[in-house]
Amino acid sequence: MAAQMSPANEVSARAVAAVVGSLVADSAAQGLHWVYDLEKLDAAVGGEDPEFHSPSACPFYTTDTGTNTAYGDQAFVVLESLAECKELDVNDLKQRFYKFFGPGTAFDTGDQKTRPIKGPWRNGSIKAFLASMEAKKEDTGSDTDTQADGAAKVAPLVALYAGQPDMLAKVEAAVKVTQKHPVALSAALANARILEAFILHGKQEGVMEALMEELGKKEGQGITGQDETVLKQVGEVQEQKPLGKPHREVVNKVFGSSCALPKQFQAALHCVVTHTDYTSAVRAAILAGGDNASRACFIGACFGALGGLDGIPTEWKEKCTRYQTVLNLAQKLAAVRES
Repeated sequence: MAAQMSPANEVSARAVAAVVGSLVADSAAQGLHWVYDLEKLDAAVGGEDPEFHSPSACPFYTTDTGTNTAYGDQAFVVLESLAECKELDVNDLKQRFYKFFGPGTAFDTGDQKTRPIKGPWRNGSIKAFLASMEAKKEDTGSDTDTQADGAAKVAPLVALYAGQPDMLAKVEAAVKVTQKHPVALSAALANARILEAFILHGKQEGVMEALMEELGKKEGQGITGQDETVLKQVGEVQEQKPLGKPHREVVNKVFGSSCALPKQFQAALHCVVTHTDYTSAVRAAILAGGDNASRACFIGACFGALGGLDGIPTEWKEKCTRYQTVLNLAQKLAAVRES
């Protein structure tokens, strides 16, 4: 009879799977990223499975199949920093972001006039971050960007800090490296709360209800002062669930498929509450089109935690360029959790 894992080891295993699930899902979505025209998306897919689509059909940039998008890349940099520093070190994270996305990197693609550009895409918050670093500003986060970057990269942070009283503060500090707008922060913190519950308890039941109860407490409005607003957003997602409409329809007709928050947060959350396994959830996210990769980052993290590493298809792991590196770094985080 195989030995059972201790509860602490089970939590660590779910934390590892959340990180891996997030990065694998992002790479699975890359080939169909930012395709907003659903007819074009369907024509590209041609009735086949949508993951790891090759060649890339993204109309904005071209990278090799199996690589991550700029969302997954940001999560990867966070993961590297946490694993190497064994904690959140904001200064280290700033330096790593600059080294990864800055001058002379693959993201330094020049002034290409045509789309898709050759090479990866620098998101707006990253451009603002680089400008702040070059201006030697201490406060590097954009106060205007309300897109999905922060919400998409919470998995490594929650994997390390789930169950700790300062988990939300750590997520906030990390996201503020590139984004400090309350809308961006509140979405990241809501995602972190949800993912923390999945990592700690390994089940979907009751998570949304507990989140709504926490958001509805009157003694404060949370770190960002946005809890009441986020409660309304989560409630709107919950209202859609019993209607039984396909995820793709809800994304495109109710919440929208763009990078913009809070709709991106709601679209991703709808996928989480209407699916039960990793493969079907990530495929649904991809086929909903638009900024599917940022949504896939969070969706993949949630179902990675819920289904474990075995719930992520072996073929997907093999196609994800960074899989082994991500797994190794995630296991380092787990070792820090257990130390």
